[in-house]
Amino acid sequence: MFKEAAVKFNKYNEFLLDDYLIHVPKAKNHVHLRCLKEWNRFKVISHEGETLLEDYRPYRKKRRLLPWNDILKGWLEKTRSIHDSRYFPYFPGRISEYLSVPSIELRRRRVNELLNLLVQYDIQKIHDDFYHLILQEGQEDARHPYEINWIEYDALQPSVKEGKAHE
Repeated sequence: MFKEAAVKFNKYNEFLLDDYLIHVPKAKNHVHLRCLKEWNRFKVISHEGETLLEDYRPYRKKRRLLPWNDILKGWLEKTRSIHDSRYFPYFPGRISEYLSVPSIELRRRRVNELLNLLVQYDIQKIHDDFYHLILQEGQEDARHPYEINWIEYDALQPSVKEGKAHE
C-alpha cells in the first residue's frame, strides 16, 4: 500500500518529505514529479514513469546512498562549483584531493575519469585502490596533488618491513 502525491521542488532541487529536505539531482529536468510513499521507502517518479530517486524514508534513520554518477555528471557541466557542492565533503580524502586542482580543464578530465571508474567500482573501492585504479586506466596526470608517488612508496614498504623482520 502506498500514497502518491505531487511534489514541489525549491530552486535547489529539494522537496519536503517527513520534515526533511530531500535532494533529487535530476529534478530540474522535469516539470511534474510525483512521490510514491510507502511505510519505509519512497520513490520520486517523472510524468513518463522514470524513477529519479528511490530510497528509505528519512524518519527511518537509514543511511542513504549518494547518487555519485548523477553528481559527477552535474559537475562536468559546472566544474568550477565542485568545492561549493553539498556533496564534496562526503568524498573520501584521496578523491577530494584528486579533484582539488586549480586547473579547470584538468579537473574536468579527472571528473570524467572518476565517472569511467564508477561504471565498474563503487566509490569506496575507488578510494581504497585509488592510485592503482587511476594508473590502471592509463591517466597521465595520476600523480598525487603534492607530487608524492604512492605507488613507489607502497612498493618499498614490504621490503622495508621484511628487512626489519630479519634483523
